[in-house]
Parts: sequence; C-alpha cells; structure tokens
Amino acid sequence: MIGRYAFGAGSVMAEEIEWHLAGAAWLVGLSYTLVSDDHVRVDVLHERMSVRKQGWIELLGLLFLLLPFAAIVRLRSVAVLLVVVPSGGGIARRRPVCPTAGRSSSSCRSASR
Repeated sequence: MIGRYAFGAGSVMAEEIEWHLAGAAWLVGLSYTLVSDDHVRVDVLHERMSVRKQGWIELLGLLFLLLPFAAIVRLRSVAVLLVVVPSGGGIARRRPVCPTAGRSSSSCRSASR
C-alpha cells in the first residue's frame, strides 16, 4: 500500500504474497488457539456451567457457526475453480472472470454495485 500511494508503483505479486502470508498466519493462529483451548468465549457464562453443558455449547457452536461458514467458503471456492482451471489458470489470464456469472471483472464490479 505504501508503494502504491507514496511512490505511485504497486506490485500485484507483493499484494498476493501479503494475502497468502496473512491467511497462513490466521490458520496457524486459529489452529493453535483451538488445540490449546485458548479461543475466545463468554467466560462469565461458560465458567458457571457444568462440563457437560460446556461440551454441548462447543458442539452447537461448531455445528451452527463453524460448519456453515466452512461450507460457504468451500462452495465459493469451487465456483472460482470451475472458472479458473479450464481457462488455464489466473496468472496467464489478462481479465479475471467474475466467479458467479462468468463475466469480466469490470462487468462483475458494475453488476455488484
């Protein structure tokens, strides 16, 4: 961002690397907190419940919050892959395709407004 606005020169590769590193950091951080049981929850209510109730709350949270989110991400990813893979990938492509309708990126942006 500094390179783009301060020097008038941006780098798509640098932005892509940034997003990949940020994604990897989130995955590692979230995995660690889940494994070490340090994730955020409402401790005021949680500490007053029995272990059995705590387990039910954890299960319901996974079923109704985590799994639907993971399903949405997976479905959206498959939609993008179905467009990008047959076209030979995204690097050689000059105009990215809107994953929902197969339109070019400019018409995709105008359609979402």
